[in-house]
Amino acid sequence: MQAASESGIDPTIIYAMNKTGRIVTENNIQFLTDAELQEWNDAVDEYHQKIESEEIQ
Repeated sequence: MQAASESGIDPTIIYAMNKTGRIVTENNIQFLTDAELQEWNDAVDEYHQKIESEEIQ
């Protein structure tokens, strides 16, 4: 995760990667179950909610 952060990857992606244990890309999205994709989307939404509430700086 630190390497991802240092490489300039969007913090939203890093958060969702950490939360779900996976990364969703155009190349692998078709292999995910609906539940896995929902888990990813929920993690992305959670990150944005935390940013808005200033829980994450």
